[in-house]
Amino acid sequence: MIRIAHISDLHFGREVPEIVEALAVELQRDRPDLIAVSGDLTQRARTGEFQAARAFLDRLPTPVLVVPGNHDVPALPLTQRFAAPWRRWQRWVSKELEPVIDGETFCAVGINSARRWGPYLDWSRGRISLDQLERAEAIFAEKPRDLHIVVAHHPFLLSAAGADRRTISRADLALPRLRKADVDLVLGGHVHLAYSGVVAGVVVAQTGTTVSSRLKGEANSFNRIRAERDLIEIDNIVWQGAEFVRANTASYRRRDGAWAATDAAQLTA
Repeated sequence: MIRIAHISDLHFGREVPEIVEALAVELQRDRPDLIAVSGDLTQRARTGEFQAARAFLDRLPTPVLVVPGNHDVPALPLTQRFAAPWRRWQRWVSKELEPVIDGETFCAVGINSARRWGPYLDWSRGRISLDQLERAEAIFAEKPRDLHIVVAHHPFLLSAAGADRRTISRADLALPRLRKADVDLVLGGHVHLAYSGVVAGVVVAQTGTTVSSRLKGEANSFNRIRAERDLIEIDNIVWQGAEFVRANTASYRRRDGAWAATDAAQLTA
């Protein structure tokens, strides 16, 4: 059984200290096989926010896989946004924008879906490039494991509550190819909503903002995931004023080479 803690949208600069402390204690106690952080560690990509995020990450048990989100790109000055968007990230978080963690029974690949700009007014939107897709395919081909995981900031699946948002660009192209590459699980954030479902035979799991005050109609949350070759169980763990508690569990089984929800109420696309 592989145990994963999936946290997201920490937004240091808008963090709630009590929740930060409780989360650190929770993860230190649980000591999962992997902690996946799916972006937006900061609110404005300021140095002090990155320093606070770094201090938090240093408290977590390893391994920790961290990818950037759109809030981790400085909005201003534009010269930094365009010329050196990842300078502070690489100074305080990691030299890697797309880390890979290869465990004994799992392989997790980070994809940086945040962009310094886009051909649209909303630069917060995310994209996956063909080069990124080909890199992930090659890594999974070289590292066959019981569980293949992708971690990106922007969502590959939306719920009804987030229907006004957009999925990551090229999601329709990427997911079937990731399925052919034997990807089982895609973890994301961005919309600050917790849900999961199956797209193109791949399980997609989202979580809310884990420790920040930037709520979108749901409590702070993270996912506690248990997975093996033919079973994935996702507990959504929510903050209830003084502690984290389990709110619900979604279960998925592999059938004929593709994943399917055991509960018909789960999202599908």
